[in-house]
Amino acid sequence: MKKLTEEKFLLILNADARSRLLTFSDLRKFLCALFVYSLVMIGVAYKVVNGGNIGWENLSPFWQRVFRLEILLFIVHVLSILLSTPSRPFSWRFPSIAAVIFMYKAAFDAFVAFMMLAKDKHIDDVYVWTALYSIAACVLFHLFFLYFWIRKRIHLQEIGNLEVKTYNKQSFRPFTVINCMR
Repeated sequence: MKKLTEEKFLLILNADARSRLLTFSDLRKFLCALFVYSLVMIGVAYKVVNGGNIGWENLSPFWQRVFRLEILLFIVHVLSILLSTPSRPFSWRFPSIAAVIFMYKAAFDAFVAFMMLAKDKHIDDVYVWTALYSIAACVLFHLFFLYFWIRKRIHLQEIGNLEVKTYNKQSFRPFTVINCMR
């Protein structure tokens, strides 16, 4: 397997900037937006716990650990935003990895808020399986597509044609309201 050099990585980043993919400043903005989203979701869940019918002392040890872990992840998230400066080569890789990790965290934050709202209304036993099945389905869906993407990359590496893109950027259009109105 070939090693990714710093020059090759900078060429990839410059090509991404020309092709309108995420640039470094866009990546920092994305990390900041993920932080605000997570802060709102966990803030709502925490407010429901302390201001509703549950109370922190009545919360199970599992959920108390989840909230403590969220505090630790918020600290790591803030540090990842602050330590991301474009002057060092390592910091180009660090926000990319951090964005992936915190996207998973942001997806999980919605389920935490959902479960705390259900717990507050005393209907959490009804929705716990729905939430768990949803999380499991999302993980399996992601692993399924990741498996086929890796297989395609390995095949391209075997035939020595790694320069071919593994996605068709021209046909990829994200689903948004604006695209639906066209």
